[in-house]
Amino acid sequence: MPVPAEKSDKRGDFLIIYGSQTGQSESIAKQLCERAETELKLSPRLFCMDKTEKQFWIEREPLVVIICSSTGDGDAPDNAGKFVRRLCKNTLSNDFLKDTTFALLGLGDSNYSTFQGVPNKLDKQLRHLGATELIPTGHADDQVGLDQVVEPWLERLYPALLQYFGIDASSLPPVTKTTVVRPQEMSSDSVTPLTNDLSTSLNMASDDNAMDCSDSSQAPQEAILKPNKLQYPEDKPCLIRGASKLSQDEALRVPVASVTFLAASVTHTKLDTNEIKWQNGCKLVGTASGIHTVPVVGLIKLTGTKARKEKREIQIDISDTGLEYQPGDAFYFIFPNPRQEVNYILQRLGLLMLADNRLDVVVNPKTEKKNAIVPAHIPPVCTLRYLFTYCLDIRRSPGRPLLRVLADYTSNESEKRRLLELCSSQGVDEFTAFVRQAGLTIADVLHAFPSCLPPVDRLAEQLPRLIPRPYSAACAQSRWKNRVRFVYSLVEQPQGDGRSYARRGLCTDWLSGLKVGDRVPIMLKEAARFRLPQSASSVPMILIGPGSGIAPFLGFLQEIMHEHLSGKNTCLETERWVFFGCRQLDQDFIYRDELEAFERERIITKLVICESHEGCGSTEAPTARLKYVQDAMRAQSKEVVDFIMNAKEGGQLSKVFLCGDAVGMSKGVWETFIEIVSTHSGMSEAEAKQYLVKLKEDGRYIEDVWS
Repeated sequence: MPVPAEKSDKRGDFLIIYGSQTGQSESIAKQLCERAETELKLSPRLFCMDKTEKQFWIEREPLVVIICSSTGDGDAPDNAGKFVRRLCKNTLSNDFLKDTTFALLGLGDSNYSTFQGVPNKLDKQLRHLGATELIPTGHADDQVGLDQVVEPWLERLYPALLQYFGIDASSLPPVTKTTVVRPQEMSSDSVTPLTNDLSTSLNMASDDNAMDCSDSSQAPQEAILKPNKLQYPEDKPCLIRGASKLSQDEALRVPVASVTFLAASVTHTKLDTNEIKWQNGCKLVGTASGIHTVPVVGLIKLTGTKARKEKREIQIDISDTGLEYQPGDAFYFIFPNPRQEVNYILQRLGLLMLADNRLDVVVNPKTEKKNAIVPAHIPPVCTLRYLFTYCLDIRRSPGRPLLRVLADYTSNESEKRRLLELCSSQGVDEFTAFVRQAGLTIADVLHAFPSCLPPVDRLAEQLPRLIPRPYSAACAQSRWKNRVRFVYSLVEQPQGDGRSYARRGLCTDWLSGLKVGDRVPIMLKEAARFRLPQSASSVPMILIGPGSGIAPFLGFLQEIMHEHLSGKNTCLETERWVFFGCRQLDQDFIYRDELEAFERERIITKLVICESHEGCGSTEAPTARLKYVQDAMRAQSKEVVDFIMNAKEGGQLSKVFLCGDAVGMSKGVWETFIEIVSTHSGMSEAEAKQYLVKLKEDGRYIEDVWS
C-alpha cells in the first residue's frame, strides 16, 4: 500500500474528480463522495475535471479518485478536455506524479470503436508520469450494464481508502446491505390503490389560504398520458416478476439508499414562470454561445411514405444572433418534456392541481449530507410543472439508486419486494434486461408499481438534468448564409417489454410538432475534431454517412464547392469518396439530387450507394447488391486501403470521416477497416488495429456517432 504524502492536515482528505457527458460519471462520483463523507467519515473534495488549475492541481494531490467516460468520437467529455490535455502534455516529466496515488473507473459502451478510449489514455498517462495505482482500474461497459463493474469496483475502493488512511476497515458498512425480505406472491392484480395523500409527497407551505388539493377530480382539463395495461407473462421473468431463484432469495443485497437533502414546499399562489431563466441559468458545459431564440423557417419531409424510419429537415434563421459556424459544427436544441407525460407523473403523485403554484426548493435543514446544495439546474423558486418540464429528464431509464429510493415509498409489499430485487446485486441482470435495455421511463415504473408514491424532493434529487440535444448543421454558412438546416430521424419505440405507452425520441418528437414561424431556443456547440479540415479542397477524404449521417458532409461539400466557385481553390482532382447507405433507395435516399450534383461537378470523385433492403418496386438496386457500407468497402478493399495509406495531395494526408449510428454501423465499419488493412498491407490483425488507432490519434480517422 503506497504511503500518502503529507500535504493536508485534514483527516481523510482526498480528491474525487469526474468527466461526464451524460451525467453517469458525475452521478457515481457524487454517490462515492456522499458515502465517503457519511459512512467512512472521510473528507473528500469533489470537482469536475475541468476545474484543474482552479480548484485543484493533480500533482499536489496525494490521493485522487477519477471517474471518467469517453464520448462517441473518442474525445474526452466536454467537462474533462482541459484536464486530459494538460495531463498529456509532452513537456511533463515522468516523475510529475510520483507523489500521487490514483484509482480510476472508466465508463464506456462497447458499441463504439473508441470504447474506453479516454480512460485508457488516462490510465496509461498516469502511470507514465509516475503515479501509483491504489486498486486496479475498472472498465464498465454500458452495453452489458455499468453496475456489473461499478459496484464491485466500489466494493474494492472503500476498504482501500480506509487502509490508505490507516483506518481499521473491519467495521466498514458494505456498499450493499443484506436485507431480509420475505418472497411475496405477485400478480398483475396484487396492487394497492393509489392514494392522493398530499402529505406523503410534498409539504404545503404554511398559509392561511392553503387549499386542499387532494381531490384530483377538481383538476383543470389537461392532456394526460394514458398508459396501457400490459399483459405480463406468467411463466417467465418480466418487469414485475423475477426468476424463481431471485424471487425466493431471502437475503437480497440492495444498495444503501442515498441521503435525502432537498425539501420542497408549495403555496396556493400561482406563479408565472416566463421570467425564470432556463434551468436557473446553469451553464451547460460544451457550449460556444448563450441561448438564442430563433424562428423556424422551413420544414421538409425527406423520406417516402413507405419509409420504415421517417427523416425530416428543419430550417432555422440565425440572422439576429451573430452566430458563425463551420462545416461539421453542431447546435444544441433546448426542448421540454412532453406535457402529457409531465401531467401523468404529477397526477400519479396527487399533485396535478398544484402544477402551476409556486414551488420553493431548499436544502433540507435536517439532512445528514455534508455541504448539501440545491442542484444548480433547479431554480429555488419555480413550479412543479416547470421543474418536471424543463429541468429533470423524465425519459432517462431509472438507475438502480433511483429504484432503491422508490422502494422506500412503495406500500404494497410485493411491489416493494420486486423493486428491491431489481436494484439488488443478485438482480443486476434482470435490471439490465427489464429496465435499462427495455428503455423504461419513470412513468413506466410508476405505472408498473401503482403503490409507489415518492416525494417530489426525492425525484428532484435522483432524476438527472434534462440535457439539450445537439444536431449537426447540414449546410455551409458560406452558401446558406443565415439559414441553417438540420436532419433528424423519427424513431418509434412501441409499447411492450414494460413500456406502457408508445413513444418517439424525446427531442425529435418535439421537433416534429413545430410549425413554420415557431421560435426555438438554440445554443452553438463547442467545436470538436469533427470539422472540415483547413485547406479542405486539397485534402483527400473518405466520407462515410449512412442515413441521416450524411448531414454534416453536405456542409463539407457545399464549402468545397463554394471555394471552387469563388476561385479560392480550383483543385478538382483531389479524391473525395462518399459512402452513403439506406434501407430502400426509392424511399430513403435523402439528398439524392444534391449528392449526384456534387458528383457531376467533381466535388465528389466517387459516390458509393448501398441499399440494405430492396425498394418497393424500385429497379435501381446497386451494382452487385451492396447492402451495407461494409460490403462496399470490401468490394473495393484494395482501393480503400491504398487511399488511406498512400493518398496524398500537395503533401496532405488523407482523412476518414464517419458519421452515424454507433450500435451497428460505426463498430462494423471500424472492424471492416481492420480486416481490409490487414488483408492488403501484410499486417497482422493486431498491427492493423494499432495502425488505425494511430490514425485516430493523428486526427485522420474522425467519428461523430451516437447510439
